[in-house]
Amino acid sequence: MLDDEHLKEQVHQITSSIIAKQLDNGWIGPETDPSTCAFWARYPVSLGFMNLVDANSTWEESVVNMFGNFVDYIILSAYRATTRTIGIKKTMSCSQKIPCGAVFDMQI
Repeated sequence: MLDDEHLKEQVHQITSSIIAKQLDNGWIGPETDPSTCAFWARYPVSLGFMNLVDANSTWEESVVNMFGNFVDYIILSAYRATTRTIGIKKTMSCSQKIPCGAVFDMQI
């Protein structure tokens, strides 16, 4: 089963498709409305991709880049939710896409 070329080809096609369809903001999946994004559904994909990279290291760069962008999306989404919930004032020192170098002023 591990040397099934047809199965390997299917895995590579699906992996390529998922990576190619990642949104510019880092989200992985067909949803585009943040209120309908189900983060939990990405965890089985991440586990599968980790196993793929273990089995075939040629996927490492693409998979690491994809999940790096996805983690940035998760962090920014959590940050935005927090600012709405507890009223955090922010000062950005770089791209608005990623809150790197942000200075947080908690106003609870």
